[in-house]
Amino acid sequence: MGKKRNLNLDSQILKLSGRVDSFRFDEVKDQIAKYVDEGPEAVALDLSNVDFLSLAIIKFFGEVAHSLQLEGRELILLGLSEKLKRQVDLYASLDGMMIYRNAGDWKHQTTHLS
Repeated sequence: MGKKRNLNLDSQILKLSGRVDSFRFDEVKDQIAKYVDEGPEAVALDLSNVDFLSLAIIKFFGEVAHSLQLEGRELILLGLSEKLKRQVDLYASLDGMMIYRNAGDWKHQTTHLS
C-alpha cells in the first residue's frame, strides 16, 4: 500500500461493452478486481460501449471507488452516458469517481493538472 505509483496515462484501460447484467456480473467483477490488483494509480474503465449496468455492478463500482480512495487512488469512468451516470449516482454515488467523456479528455485534463 505504501508504494509510490506513477500515473501512466498510456496504461491499459479496461474496456467493457454491451450489457453488464447479472449474467455477466461475476465475469466483469473478476476483470475489474484483477485490474485493481495490478495497481495502477488510476483505475480506468471505458464504458462508452456499455448499454446497461446492473444494480449489482453499480454498487460494486461504489465499493471499488471507496477502496481506491482509501489508498489514494481513483476510479475513472470513461464514456459513461448521461442515463448511466444518473443511475450510478442514484445507486452508488459519484463520490470518489472521476468521469470523462473519453480517454482523450481524461489524458488532456490530467496532463494539464500536472
